[in-house]
Amino acid sequence: MIQATKRFVSKVALAGRQPLHGSAAGLDEIVRTVDRQDRAGRDVLSAAEDGQASTSSDLGSTTGAAGVRPVVTKVLTGDDWQLRREFALRKLTDTPWAFKTTLEETQTRPPQYWRDQFVDRTSIIAVFRNGEPVGELSAVPSADRPFAQELIGVWVAPEARGSGVIDDLMRSQLQWLQDEGHRQVQVWTREDNVAMLRVAERHGFTVTGNTRIRSHTDIPSIELIRDLP
Repeated sequence: MIQATKRFVSKVALAGRQPLHGSAAGLDEIVRTVDRQDRAGRDVLSAAEDGQASTSSDLGSTTGAAGVRPVVTKVLTGDDWQLRREFALRKLTDTPWAFKTTLEETQTRPPQYWRDQFVDRTSIIAVFRNGEPVGELSAVPSADRPFAQELIGVWVAPEARGSGVIDDLMRSQLQWLQDEGHRQVQVWTREDNVAMLRVAERHGFTVTGNTRIRSHTDIPSIELIRDLP
């Protein structure tokens, strides 16, 4: 399915470092392999695997089928620093293994720290369902691709997983970046994060074959790239 994976699967062994057989293996095979080897999973977006489509419009609001989930998608600003802090604390409570910092450290950070994040980040997109914040996704300048934006900090509240919030976030963030003139978007995701691999594929990202290991984990991450019109 994704041709760039041909190079990747010959170099990297997923979930236990067992090599994938067949040089033409695509992302579907990677996902199936990780699925078989780690059914329980540790995905921040575990419920996104069901691939349910979202009904909300980008950076707007929509009511879902049968009025189940009125959704609002918003670009956050510095005035929303308290919401940015709330998201960070909820992420650390939900999935502490995914971050370098700890919940205790984050709780003590002053207001200016959160305001500064709106300077350091290109954009922060949030999704609200029935008035409650249920998802967040940020973009920052890529550290290793001069003209790309990297998507970071993706998170969906446990109660909203499987309802299409991740697709709201991805569509809205990609549309905002495109409207602002950005032409390439990068995602790094752990090789055992089946859900995020599927989300990235669904939104047009392709595997480059590049991998890296972050300082706080020994599990390699996979790079995916999407060009914008």
